[in-house]
Amino acid sequence: MIGSHTATAEFYLNQFARRQAPDDRKEKLWVYQRGAAPFPATPHNVGKENGYFAITKPDGSLDESMETVLATLDGNGAEVLRLIGYETFYASTRDVETLFRYIALTFARTNARRGLSAKILGHILNAYKELASDTAWLQEQAHLFEQFSGISTSPEEISVATNRVAERLAKPEHARNGFIQGLLHLAESLFRELQGKPWQVWEAPPSAQFITTDNPVITLRASALAGFTPGWGFRTTGVTTFFAVSPRSCVVIGNNLRVDRHWRRATASDVSSVNKALVMCMDRWAYSDSRSEDTEWLVSQIGGSIEYGVNAFVPEWLNKASEAIKAKVREATNPNRTRIEPQAFREPKRYEAV
Repeated sequence: MIGSHTATAEFYLNQFARRQAPDDRKEKLWVYQRGAAPFPATPHNVGKENGYFAITKPDGSLDESMETVLATLDGNGAEVLRLIGYETFYASTRDVETLFRYIALTFARTNARRGLSAKILGHILNAYKELASDTAWLQEQAHLFEQFSGISTSPEEISVATNRVAERLAKPEHARNGFIQGLLHLAESLFRELQGKPWQVWEAPPSAQFITTDNPVITLRASALAGFTPGWGFRTTGVTTFFAVSPRSCVVIGNNLRVDRHWRRATASDVSSVNKALVMCMDRWAYSDSRSEDTEWLVSQIGGSIEYGVNAFVPEWLNKASEAIKAKVREATNPNRTRIEPQAFREPKRYEAV
């Protein structure tokens, strides 16, 4: 299996690496994790997982062709990411589109988002199990199926078919495959959400540096009590997206920005707030170009305290998943539709929290 860089491509991590000593042969970055001391490592060797983008085919073999697709997309974004932090760089419309697409793709491919996808699938699975024993719903579906297909169908047959869907959803490879197969679609959807929004590059002052993590794209919303709260959906009113591209610069996107120019000197407090939010949203790893006691302390105290699907990025329908599934089925079996299919016999489309 291929050892894949998950959310953070190697060229991106290279921007946070430097020679830690005059006699070092390779540039390294500092890696932080909860419950362990930080250590230096090369970008090539961190943030990787074997078979992360592999799809399990029906015969049990693995299809890792997504690696090639992502390598091309990463390459498209590399030059813009390298240059965007410089005040003198003029970003064309095409450059901004490339940058926004890369940011959307980075969010879509993270392990945090993969975990969110699995949580959502778990709720859908539980909903189908509930529906399989919901007498009223089964009778309704049997009646609708018979009405529009002309085939006599019992509630018990609908229950068997619904359980069959649940069995497919419960297979481990279904969650893994769904994450990979929906990755590019979600990235395109997120790009459309970002497209056209005001943006700015924040440059860190000499006294501060941005860090990054294995969940490097975060969303913040202003809060009167906490100053900001992370983990809001991209469609949420007042949400701002942050993506640190190097120790000296961070891309900020949001309708609340007052942009008279696309570059701003951030304060040390700005940098500290972004770094804190990044650590809160990290999955396993945080990275900086030099060892930082502040970052080490943040990781040990609040690292990963924001968990997608638990206390962030929770779709409104999630706590009423069975009702949401029922609504989708009723919509599909509406008599006004020109084509009616027995939805209990079909696997549902995956929900994506945006």
